[in-house]
Amino acid sequence: MNQISSDVRNNIVHLASNGLSCRKITIQVGVSYTTVHKICKEMRPCVQKQRGGRPAKLSAVDKHKLICLVTSGAADTAVQLQNELRNTIQIQISAQTLRNALKVH
Repeated sequence: MNQISSDVRNNIVHLASNGLSCRKITIQVGVSYTTVHKICKEMRPCVQKQRGGRPAKLSAVDKHKLICLVTSGAADTAVQLQNELRNTIQIQISAQTLRNALKVH
């Protein structure tokens, strides 16, 4: 296994800290993807990949408000919760999304 120079290693770390992906760093530096990925993993172990998918419509505060509305008796059905959120927080959300959020809690 060939060792890469410290200049190349520092360049990889610098590019990774600027937010470039491992693939883009590979193209710029001319080192294999596996090498770049290993160096990024060693130098920055706490960095996690972003979670994919659609952003959540309900925040933790909104979910807590849902729970409070149900437990206080202000709303009994998901449609009532939907209307309450539309009137108070101006969030357009389906009743099924509300049911899914309540299932988790």
